Amino acid sequence: MEKTSFIIAILFITLGTFLSYTMASSKSYPKNSMIQSPNSSNSQAGVLFSHKEHVEEGINCFTCHHTAQSEQEIKACQSCHDDIRQEAKNTPEGFYQAWHDNTSKQACVGCHQTVGEREAPTSCKGCHSTREYSRKRARHNKHKN
Repeated sequence: MEKTSFIIAILFITLGTFLSYTMASSKSYPKNSMIQSPNSSNSQAGVLFSHKEHVEEGINCFTCHHTAQSEQEIKACQSCHDDIRQEAKNTPEGFYQAWHDNTSKQACVGCHQTVGEREAPTSCKGCHSTREYSRKRARHNKHKN
């Protein structure tokens, strides 16, 4: 009887540990975000950004959301990087710079260049492929509802 109670206790402890780990590691984050320049004259296809893929790669939310002090303070990139004027293109507040700065690990291009082409796209078409964008956008819209 003691052996059975001991086995049951071990099973409950194991199950409890597993459930608490699973709940702690399943953070809520947007599944996909459509990044599209608010500048209607921009002919470049937008990018469907997968938060899930980046989290699964072990990238911390604060790597990109560098001004947030907590998860509750995380905002969309465009809330800070919203200046689409040509003269702001290469400034930290510039919409373009937030994603394309090749010297910053906080920007897509800079980070992707750090990890290399085998791990992440580094060319324009790697992220901005019109066909890939259209395919991902259709999938995004399908799962949006």
